[in-house]
Amino acid sequence: MVHAAADHAWVHGYLLPALGLPEGAVRTPDDLTLGAPRVAEIERAVADARVVVLVLSPAFLDDVWSELAELLTSHARVMGGQGRLVPLVREPCELPLRVEFLFSLDCTRQELWAGAVARLRQHLERAGEPPEPERIPCPYPGIVAYGEAQAEVFFGRSREVDDLARRLPRQGLVMVIGPSGSGKTSLIFAGLLSGLPADHWAVRSLRPGADPMAALARALERMAPAGARLLLVVDQLEELFAQAPANERERFLAELARLRSDRDCTLLLTMRADFYPDLMASPLWPLTEGERLELAPLRDGALREAITGPAASVGVHVEPALVERLLADAAGEPGVLPLLQETMALLWERRARRLLTLDAYRQLGQDGQSRLATALATRADAAFAELGPARREIARRVLLRLVQLGQGRDDTRRQQPVAALRPASDDPAEFDATLLHLTRHRLLTLSGEQRPGQDTSRADLAHEALITAWPALRRWVDEDREGLRVRAQLADDA
Repeated sequence: MVHAAADHAWVHGYLLPALGLPEGAVRTPDDLTLGAPRVAEIERAVADARVVVLVLSPAFLDDVWSELAELLTSHARVMGGQGRLVPLVREPCELPLRVEFLFSLDCTRQELWAGAVARLRQHLERAGEPPEPERIPCPYPGIVAYGEAQAEVFFGRSREVDDLARRLPRQGLVMVIGPSGSGKTSLIFAGLLSGLPADHWAVRSLRPGADPMAALARALERMAPAGARLLLVVDQLEELFAQAPANERERFLAELARLRSDRDCTLLLTMRADFYPDLMASPLWPLTEGERLELAPLRDGALREAITGPAASVGVHVEPALVERLLADAAGEPGVLPLLQETMALLWERRARRLLTLDAYRQLGQDGQSRLATALATRADAAFAELGPARREIARRVLLRLVQLGQGRDDTRRQQPVAALRPASDDPAEFDATLLHLTRHRLLTLSGEQRPGQDTSRADLAHEALITAWPALRRWVDEDREGLRVRAQLADDA
């Protein structure tokens, strides 16, 4: 099988898996001997082959392959091998003269692929049905952040990971600051922590929420092993300024200041950039340049790696045209990472064999939004639509309770104890089923645990991008904004 480098993803991601030929039955340019003359290697491969498939495209013809196609056509005729040479047109192009007279397979549109492959299988005398599509777990977490378990499929932040790893042993505090959707949590948990030596660091983590001192106490319940340095990760420090009462905030900041001066402890904090003024007015300020890492949105090669790396790690390909379209769409999209990851998860469900296609991306409806934002809204709308009327009301109420209204800034998410979300009037079974449904569809995340007589589980929106990119939730918040504000004020007063 002869193809241009630009068609590698389609050949290896779709054509070969769809043919289902045994290993070793197909040779491609990737299989030629390194360092050997290209023409001699191809000549030997053609002589040994029963059938030669030419994958024709503009890239094929712009390379040295156009002349080769003419030569192969002549070679097939001289050898009397009728049907030995099969042209397969991957993209519309002006075919070489002699190739044009041969019957070719048309794969210029995705809806033609299955029929063309069936004809080729028949020509190759492959009996039986085509191979079943493979079940490959999706390496993209969707809207939720990457965790330590996804370290092997986390790509795009190697420079920042190395930077943090160098700073930690030398600093008592390191603050990662970036806009919402820049990947701060993923950077820490999937990028940094998974690579730290366990015998040197004792990692404890927390989110402040509305009761930061209680969260700190839970995080420090376990003592650090002898000889290990404590690394205290405070993720989403902005919750301290958005949710905690003033007196609790001051106590927590005073405790962080104490830990900062402890030589056996390093603080690693993450915070949204729009809370920078609150940080500057806190006892943690000033921060030296070495104590701050400003996390800019992914761009260019790093963003490309975040798109293609997870798929490549499990042997799946992304069409180059899809990569370019995603890069172009992401360029003007704020907080793009959660939207991009959710888009990749949605495209994973629509992949063609081992190939993520531009055609599947084009089919995502827009409804006035970018396709990246639409992917998230599509997932959320479908999950909500699966609920019956009673559970929809529970879901709407829970989702609203997990939104923290902004005071002069954007709304944020608000982690809540599950027990506080469960009203006495709800059927417990209906409430639990609704929560499980929202979690399974990646709209919520649950942490903690439920034990007889003690429920420490907490619920949270999967990401703040839901507030801005899901029109339904944004509409509910706007419609009930005054009621939510009154409820929050009553809770603070209580």
